[in-house]
Amino acid sequence: AHVLHCGSTRSSALPGPQLVSEEVVVMTPYLQQKQLLQAQFARRAQLAPAAHSTAQLGHIRVSTVDGFQGAESDLVIFSAVRSNLGGRLGFLSDVRRANVALTRARRGLVVFADAATIRQAQGSVWAQWLDWVEEQGAVMKLEHFRAELGRHRSTSAA
Repeated sequence: AHVLHCGSTRSSALPGPQLVSEEVVVMTPYLQQKQLLQAQFARRAQLAPAAHSTAQLGHIRVSTVDGFQGAESDLVIFSAVRSNLGGRLGFLSDVRRANVALTRARRGLVVFADAATIRQAQGSVWAQWLDWVEEQGAVMKLEHFRAELGRHRSTSAA
């Protein structure tokens, strides 16, 4: 899995004031994934001490692509859940939905995706976007993203 990002994965590195959880949206094409994410965020927020950053998970908006049309957020985290050898994007192949997913972030966009699947979808908006993101040097393997988050958490706690 790869993390494709425009802007920064760290809120302190985004231009402007620090992000607040209400200005972050996690977007997915699928209703069931939205519901699962909402339940996981609520559970983790409930278990976290009030002063811990994890407690803010309950304030993050989780939306489907269709439910986010016409809206904006400072940081959009998009889950492009498709992964297959044939580059079949399914629901993601709709240009209007790709437009919503890719244009609603005011300050930063992070896309979790299987870059190989997107690359195989030659000629699609997503394949063209991936080409551009790779040219910008903004593709990161998931394990590197996790390590970066771990480093950020360590420095934030200090």
